[in-house]
Amino acid sequence: MPTNIQLRPALMSDLEDIVAIYNFAIAEGNSTCDVSPIPAEQWRDWLAAHIGSRRPVWVAEDTADGRIKAIGYLALSYFMNERPGYFRTSDMGVYIHPQYQGKGVGSLLLDFAINQASALGIDTFATTAFAHNTGSIRLFKKFGFERWGYFPKVAKVRNQDFDLIMLGIHLSSSAS
Repeated sequence: MPTNIQLRPALMSDLEDIVAIYNFAIAEGNSTCDVSPIPAEQWRDWLAAHIGSRRPVWVAEDTADGRIKAIGYLALSYFMNERPGYFRTSDMGVYIHPQYQGKGVGSLLLDFAINQASALGIDTFATTAFAHNTGSIRLFKKFGFERWGYFPKVAKVRNQDFDLIMLGIHLSSSAS
């Protein structure tokens, strides 16, 4: 893992980098059901709602060359349409710039999120991954996430049917 990677809460100034990373994921077609690039302006309100909230976005930044840029992010979201009974559970998405995938950035972000969960009132994380996205599934399983569900052919991306796996983890004994 490069020592020049730092984690911090996302800022509005990260919007372009965050959307660029997400748009790489759209182009790759293996980790989102969006099928065409998202303009940054479309996510301005989304990011603003996360900043300072109990469902933040954290960025990993590379400071190696003296210019700081986001190279990955982890976004927490309310689970199941913000119904209060689910507030103990957070959905999450992790996206890493292709040049940094497989280099431990996702692990840094996920470890950080798990360590911040209690302070945010979260004791359960849930997420989904396409069944063929073995890199994401391996990342989550490395941190103790288990397979909680399987949804066959629920997505169509680039005219291909994709199966979806739900993964989750209970972080405290109170979630039992």
